[in-house]
Amino acid sequence: MWTLVLLVALNHKGGKMFPEELIKQEIQSIRFEAPIRLPAKEVESLAVQRLAQERALLQLARERGINVPDEELDWFMHELKREFPTESDFYELLEKTGRTEEQVREQMRKDLTIFFLMDNIAKDIQISDDDTVPRPKEVTYKEIFIYSNPDESQIRRQRKILKAWRIWFRLKTGADFDRLAKKYSSRQTIEKTSSWLPTSATVLTAFRMKPGQISKPIVSNWGITIIKVVKVTGGEPVRYGDLPYRLKRLVFREKVLEKLNSLISDR
Repeated sequence: MWTLVLLVALNHKGGKMFPEELIKQEIQSIRFEAPIRLPAKEVESLAVQRLAQERALLQLARERGINVPDEELDWFMHELKREFPTESDFYELLEKTGRTEEQVREQMRKDLTIFFLMDNIAKDIQISDDDTVPRPKEVTYKEIFIYSNPDESQIRRQRKILKAWRIWFRLKTGADFDRLAKKYSSRQTIEKTSSWLPTSATVLTAFRMKPGQISKPIVSNWGITIIKVVKVTGGEPVRYGDLPYRLKRLVFREKVLEKLNSLISDR
């Protein structure tokens, strides 16, 4: 959901309370999407924030004459269903999340409208190779990942969590991270570099740490992760033209989000 990356004030001018049922639906979506179990108050606050962000962005899109044609929406719904092994799997997920197909279609219309709005704003953004910009932050970390299927038994999952804590204790008492990673990690790739995008609990944790620090086990829907930060780079001013393409995209994205936030906060 594009609105996750926007920071819009909750007391946005003209803001009103949302229907309780709408908030409940948003809370359900957040719990399904979240990489970790979040506290109830935090989820409710996030739900209201997301709804406020979405409403402000959709209003801006309407003012700019941006809409999603029905035939285009039909195509995206068709592609969404194709991501599932069978159509029955698609409807099984709907039942699990308490949504109807019409509700999913309407949410997709909103998300596509916001995507087209961002694309519209992007056309006004101009950055030359000689412009000085902050280098996007990146973190390099090593990980020990223990896979855990969300559908496995609670006892089996608890055993894996306990195993992760035992590994963590060995690391804190001087054990070699690489050696334990090769022995216990479910993934072959030990070292990763990530740019600042709040896509997972692991990345969020990594950006809060300093080089050399080892995290406590991070429990998510799909497993338990222990990370060790190797280095954190970025933040210094650089020439835009000297950045690799992947970092240029991040700089451009931040410019688009800054413009969007400016347009909304000035209303």
